[in-house]
Amino acid sequence: MSHIDEIKIATLNLFNYIEPPNAYYDFDNIYTHQEWRKKQAWIVRFLLKAQPDVIAFQEVFSGDALKVLLKDNGYPYFAIAGEPVQKADHVYESPVVAIASRYPIENAAIVKANPLLPGSMGLLGDFSYSRAPLWVSIKLPSLGLCDFYVVHLKSKRPMVDAIECAYEAQHSQKRGAPDPALKNGSSQSAPYHTEFSQGAIRSSSKKANEEADNVGQVLAENALGTWAASIQRGTEAAMLFSHIINSRQRHQQPFVLMGDFNDAISGDILSHLMTNELRFSRESRGEISDFVIKDAFDLYQASLDLMFELPRPATHYHGSKGAVLDYILLSSEFTPTDKHNMAVVTHYQIFDEHLVNPQYEQDSQSSDHAPVMISVLPRGC
Repeated sequence: MSHIDEIKIATLNLFNYIEPPNAYYDFDNIYTHQEWRKKQAWIVRFLLKAQPDVIAFQEVFSGDALKVLLKDNGYPYFAIAGEPVQKADHVYESPVVAIASRYPIENAAIVKANPLLPGSMGLLGDFSYSRAPLWVSIKLPSLGLCDFYVVHLKSKRPMVDAIECAYEAQHSQKRGAPDPALKNGSSQSAPYHTEFSQGAIRSSSKKANEEADNVGQVLAENALGTWAASIQRGTEAAMLFSHIINSRQRHQQPFVLMGDFNDAISGDILSHLMTNELRFSRESRGEISDFVIKDAFDLYQASLDLMFELPRPATHYHGSKGAVLDYILLSSEFTPTDKHNMAVVTHYQIFDEHLVNPQYEQDSQSSDHAPVMISVLPRGC
């Protein structure tokens, strides 16, 4: 457990946490028993090293297994946002989020989309979260009840399934697979005849145009699908923010919003979460300050009173390019200058050894994200 005065809060994307013989997304994605043991052991090593008091999880398929693992390692309180979707026998999709705590979880609920809001945002039809957020209230020492929201917002992966189909159709022809345009499904080892006859030239030109059309279609659908994912992600963030504000008005409790945001919170898609970026009249600033959400990294950096900005470490890598996708955001009670201040951020750290310097024996079944953890010190401790 952390120092008696400090409270440690962490978030971790578990990267397809599913107990065999079940599989994630496809029949081929089943851990061997050895791989599963290594994944479980990696999680335990992180818990022992970091010693978080409250920890959020994303990409959970096997909730019961995770609950047992955490209970055995000092986390008696656990909540989860439902169950994944069973796609076929032993095959699951749509993983969920969860949270574990050393301190009592007083209330827990799945955050559902408000059916009245999509219309006000100009959206048609029903709207639902790609992965439902989890909302719990935990009784923390010196702070009392604190709301925790665990999220895993829509990824940047395009939402148009036809993209993969078009791409596969195009490249299967290049690999010599039967071309449906040819009679009787016949194919040839080379895509064009070697003779320079007029017919061959016309055939070659027609095929080149068709492939160009396919490429164009893929590019267009990719742009549409990526933007659709951005709309989904931004709408999820906006609707969750509305829920948080409404709950804040009713209960007046400090809150923590954390998880995998799948985007930078400083970008246009998610920046509306950070109310401190908005502009208000001088008369309303006092009231608005109660609803300001701060990035824990910024609060920690401000506490150091440095003359320069700290380089922010990535929490996820796509190839060699790093990005910050995992965040812990805090209500105004964690801002030292706020009139309702209750605690301060004393430390911010990520655990990225398995990403930047992986050791196969212990990291081969780890995560594609770096866990993020902060320490907060209640005022007066």
